[in-house]
Amino acid sequence: VRAQTDVEKGALVVPQRALIDLQGRKQVAVVVPPENKVEIRNVEIGPTWGNVTVVRKGVSAGEQVVIEGIQKARAGTVVAPKPAPPELAGAEPADAPAATPAAASKAGT
Repeated sequence: VRAQTDVEKGALVVPQRALIDLQGRKQVAVVVPPENKVEIRNVEIGPTWGNVTVVRKGVSAGEQVVIEGIQKARAGTVVAPKPAPPELAGAEPADAPAATPAAASKAGT
């Protein structure tokens, strides 16, 4: 049973698969334009809902995070970013019932 206890309007969310766990700290690999170089950033996370986690600090709306090939992502590596298919980006299938509450709105994805 899940109950909504808090609302984070305009929350930025990332797919859980984008999170790197390093000795208890959470990090994400961010693609920085215009060179498309990877930058590893520490992030402060919030609640998780389904396949997405709220990121409170460390990533801004509109930034691209690495969700596939993350094991190879190293700071300074040049990558060729591509949009992720919805199922990898944490989206629910089109025929699934809506399960994302306002606390995890996809403002940044």
